[in-house]
Amino acid sequence: MKNINEKYKEASKRLPNKDVFPTVDVKEYLISKGVQFDDLGTGWLRMRCLFPEHEDKHPSFFINIQHGGFNCYGCNQSGSWVELCKRMRWKTKKQKHVLVDVPSIIDMEDVNNSFQDMYYELDDHNVPKPKVKKVYGRFKRYLKRRNLLHFIDEFDIKCCDEPDEYFGDNYVGRLLFPIHDEISNFLFYDGRTIFNQKEKYWRPQSVKKHLHLFNLHRVVSKFGYKRIIVVEGIIDAMVLYYYGFPAVACFGSRISDEQISIMMPFGEVVVQLDNDTAGIAGWLKVKNKLIGTGAKVSRVLLPKGKDVNDLNNRKEYRSYYLNRKVVYPS
Repeated sequence: MKNINEKYKEASKRLPNKDVFPTVDVKEYLISKGVQFDDLGTGWLRMRCLFPEHEDKHPSFFINIQHGGFNCYGCNQSGSWVELCKRMRWKTKKQKHVLVDVPSIIDMEDVNNSFQDMYYELDDHNVPKPKVKKVYGRFKRYLKRRNLLHFIDEFDIKCCDEPDEYFGDNYVGRLLFPIHDEISNFLFYDGRTIFNQKEKYWRPQSVKKHLHLFNLHRVVSKFGYKRIIVVEGIIDAMVLYYYGFPAVACFGSRISDEQISIMMPFGEVVVQLDNDTAGIAGWLKVKNKLIGTGAKVSRVLLPKGKDVNDLNNRKEYRSYYLNRKVVYPS
């Protein structure tokens, strides 16, 4: 029986629990056990519930090919691959192939290499820098209105007020937030308008924002992989980080599979998207993808129409954070 794919081995190095990932090819193993399933082509296998107490007439049981996590939408049971094997009394510990041990101290170079191989394209690292200047004048006045002046130096915020030969005037009139990979390599600038440009944010077309999370390098460096709070916007992430929380931004409510994969090494993923239709859809996607990975999954829900910057202080946000709803493990 084939041992697990190399890229899953690499991913397992960054997880706190080596037993989260299967040590076998999930599809082949299920076939060997006589389990019939449909391969949906999305990384999930669908079948009738494997548990005898659930008479599943319509297939509602799903197993993830990568991490082996399962979820049944009929009987609402979910868990990791190891939990499934225990329930089914499948003996998997005596297999010849086992996953590598998880290092007690994460090697940041290894983390960078695996992330880069799986999620980044080299073109993203070769984006030229626009003509940037220190934040001044009208840009500072905007930040002052948003109570963000104290973030200029810590987050290296720049501005652009003149076109250049490569980017034209696309960055003009925008605050520039530098985006880095998880070990602080500069990737590109995300440009936020302070006027009324049609696009609120602008970045080069060669940049693929769905492969990145803003502020990831600071969170990993300061907090490690214990917990991560995922918000929509850069400014919300900066405010929460200033308050002492490990916050990253996913550039909107549409969270990609690649971004969710980046979240998998963390012990807890706290989702705090806007309380609207798009935010709820993003939350459900993260929850469904992460259930069974071994990560704790929770949600912070702010009052409708409010974001972090609308709250008065750290104490007010902390009250919402402490009351976050944990959905897995339930």
